[in-house]
Amino acid sequence: MQPKNRFSRRTMIVRAAAVLITFCSTSILISCPNDVPSDRRRLEAELMPVVERYQSKELEPGFGICLFDTEGPLWSYYYGYADTNRKIPFSGKTVFWTGNVSELAVAAKILQLSDAGKIHINDPISRYIPDFFKGAVPGSGFAKIADAQIEDILSHLTGIAADYSSLDYVNYEPLRNLKEFLVDAGEGFPPGSRYTHAGALFDLLGILIEKTEGKPFGDAMKEGIFHPLGMESTSFKYHSSLFDATLNYKSRDTNPFETKMLDFQNVEIPSNSMRSTIEDLIPFYSGLIDEEEDRPFLSHVSIRKMFTTKSEYSLARQGKKIGYVWMLSLPELSHLGEIAWYNGRYLSNRNVIILARDLGIGVVCATNSWEIIETESILDLAVETLNKYAETELGIAIKRIELPSVERVPPGIVDSLKGVFASPFGVYAFVFDEASAELALEDSSAHLEYRGRGGFYMKGDSDIEIISAGPEGYITIYKKNDTIDTAAKVRHSPYESMWVSRTGTYRIRDSSKLPAFNLYAFSLNMKQNALVVSSGDAKEYLVVPSSPYEAKVLCNASSIFFGKTLKVSDDSGLMIEGVAFEKTRGGS
Repeated sequence: MQPKNRFSRRTMIVRAAAVLITFCSTSILISCPNDVPSDRRRLEAELMPVVERYQSKELEPGFGICLFDTEGPLWSYYYGYADTNRKIPFSGKTVFWTGNVSELAVAAKILQLSDAGKIHINDPISRYIPDFFKGAVPGSGFAKIADAQIEDILSHLTGIAADYSSLDYVNYEPLRNLKEFLVDAGEGFPPGSRYTHAGALFDLLGILIEKTEGKPFGDAMKEGIFHPLGMESTSFKYHSSLFDATLNYKSRDTNPFETKMLDFQNVEIPSNSMRSTIEDLIPFYSGLIDEEEDRPFLSHVSIRKMFTTKSEYSLARQGKKIGYVWMLSLPELSHLGEIAWYNGRYLSNRNVIILARDLGIGVVCATNSWEIIETESILDLAVETLNKYAETELGIAIKRIELPSVERVPPGIVDSLKGVFASPFGVYAFVFDEASAELALEDSSAHLEYRGRGGFYMKGDSDIEIISAGPEGYITIYKKNDTIDTAAKVRHSPYESMWVSRTGTYRIRDSSKLPAFNLYAFSLNMKQNALVVSSGDAKEYLVVPSSPYEAKVLCNASSIFFGKTLKVSDDSGLMIEGVAFEKTRGGS
């Protein structure tokens, strides 16, 4: 690894070339002039083949990518349209919805308040907005939210499941609807025990910002973060003129679905509704690369905190290294030193940001279409772009493995793999839809690419690398830590109705049993034809009833369920080794 400060400044691309970036790379309308600096031409020749592998030639909706360092853009490329009907190109000035990436700006504002001594991030959130929690019943989930530390909210380590579905955004106003939403939030797990994304808690931070600054949330963000950085096109507020910038597209239809989705867009949500442009985001992200100096909007101490690992437990149990919002582990870029990344989506707008902080560079990608490039593919594009730049411009050796070509999944493979497989290491559930394949995980799913005899390759952030069909009724799972697992297909008859009726989320009834028992909460759910249990280690395990009232869990010694028996109790709860668990409110 090269010294960090060597690459914290521009070394090969002259500043004057930046003016040509958007102009030169809008491939629909303009080609590059002959007087582009040679460094710029060389960089484009190196990076364009990477981009061209991802873009669709058949579709007109657009995407953009920009590579940058601490001083600004190094190279960018834009393709397609922000508005296909009016032929408005997708460019660095195209306004798009950033989705969950909004949380990064909210986190920066919270740390700014901490820099000013207005709040302390290790305080409970209720200290600053006590009126919001009036009437909270002691011991309830809502009371636990009141006790959540601001730092845990920033890291999604509260253990509280408080995330939205798209329908929750219709006519949503945080001050009016948030309390009603959070009263029913799942309590989940002890603070700090696991990463549990909770976007709704960032709306609480929005209310805290309003009260502390004495002004509307959007104005506080504009004055504290956006204006000092020159981010004049960035806002959390809805404005009709934004439709001149970007529309939303799906499938292979170039007609936008704006008219059907207006209710989803006329919102101001701290956790999700930030609108911005690639050009606006660059000064924000580039200011976070170097933690040695104060920035106009944040101290170097707070920047360092933002990228400091917050929970070794979540790393060990979930494989997630977490900072304030930022994810700090990405195996595909581990050879580049310290990495931070995050992605967001709202309707069909998707974007990804990666910072290679030891090298002083970053990359941001965005699109307005589901079909052109999925979020996972944008992440792959960003990874490949950084790798290519590091290899050709910085002289860093990149280890690459040539993969077999992606193929359509043969019907015979679909028939043999459709369903649930189980082993002591966990449950693997395949879902097939025409040519695509997904692996259903604990609380999400991961896209699989079929590469013939090479098997299924996992896309996105997972410890699984390859899954291949074994002998009839078995699969083999190859993991990134070089371990191998073999799982058998679940073929048993339907469960007793007693067990099916007990599905839901459970928490320990008597918290005084902790930490000796070391299990606070768990979920029991049906996954296709299998009954599975999970407890926050990002894995699900097969439940095997031995009677209508008792069951064992198929797991290894690393699982908290190892050697334990689940029993049905008389009061609609469950018992584990004599310890009572009750179904949480809303659990079903």
